[in-house]
Amino acid sequence: MPSLGIPSRVATGFLTVDRSNKNPGWYWFYEDQAHAWVQVYFPEYGWLDFDTTVPDADQQQAPQPDQTPPLASQTAWLVANGKATRIDTAAKRATMQVEKLLYWDQPYEVQPTAPMEMDVSLAKVLHDTGTVQLAQLQPGDNIVAVSYSLQFKELPPQETDSAASLMQRFPKPAPIDEIKIMLSEEEKVALRKKKTDASPTNWPRVLWTSLALLGILLLLALCLPWLAYRWLRLKAANAKDARRYYWQYHAMMFYLHQMGIERQQQSPLQFARQQVDARFGTRLAEYVNVYLKLKYARQPLTDREAVLANTVYAEVLQQVSTKLKPGYRFSHFINLRRSLQYVAKPSMYA
Repeated sequence: MPSLGIPSRVATGFLTVDRSNKNPGWYWFYEDQAHAWVQVYFPEYGWLDFDTTVPDADQQQAPQPDQTPPLASQTAWLVANGKATRIDTAAKRATMQVEKLLYWDQPYEVQPTAPMEMDVSLAKVLHDTGTVQLAQLQPGDNIVAVSYSLQFKELPPQETDSAASLMQRFPKPAPIDEIKIMLSEEEKVALRKKKTDASPTNWPRVLWTSLALLGILLLLALCLPWLAYRWLRLKAANAKDARRYYWQYHAMMFYLHQMGIERQQQSPLQFARQQVDARFGTRLAEYVNVYLKLKYARQPLTDREAVLANTVYAEVLQQVSTKLKPGYRFSHFINLRRSLQYVAKPSMYA
């Protein structure tokens, strides 16, 4: 029906009807009472049920603990449209000024409007936001009252009945099962304005924002090797005693690795002499000798060795950086794959 321009929706639930004579006030729920039906929206009445399901014989005759068969879907015998005039939340009573009636599926105009006192002790109060408390029903609200009560089923309309004569015969107070609070004109205007003012998705903006975020993430990934190098140098500058030389050594090894100078299968001394000193004129081999003594002999360094280590550390980084072109250094330093290789195999340079 939505494709035809008729507002409709699917409703689901259980039939809730008191069918037990043995336990008054108890509601029996059975699997075969689970059901789905259609609701259609009428501007003056709200959402009304339309159930075209053909009853099933097995369903009708299913045995129950109280020996009563399941009942068919509820029928709205009374639908009244009008304004709420009085609400008593303590006594669960309400009065409405009825303007239109739909009784036994027959429409009646109520001219002039007439009051109808209602018993709302079992009524479900509905608003566009969902089920609400009875206290939210206020005098002046446009409402639709619906009743499935058997009292109305046992009171069929006569051909000569008018709205006034029918309402004279209604139970007092009239049992009501549902009350729908309709939107006021101001609320309808505000809702339409809200829908109109709701700006559509700015897809170009979403695209550019996504690209900007992607660019930031990419830039951060490219900066990771440089950040790791700066972290190693910071650790070397702040470390005490022998730990300083451990961090100095790894700062140099990480920098050389990023520059494409890999140790591979060589010993630390072979790597220092053949790959670094011979190419850049550094004294890395002397530093390695001091580092290996500290690492394996576990003897404190002499003052001369300590000065040598600190001097060579600065020289190696300076001389390698000077002899490599800036573009080469940049392209190699942002190589995240090489950084991950170093982290994955730290023992290669230990």
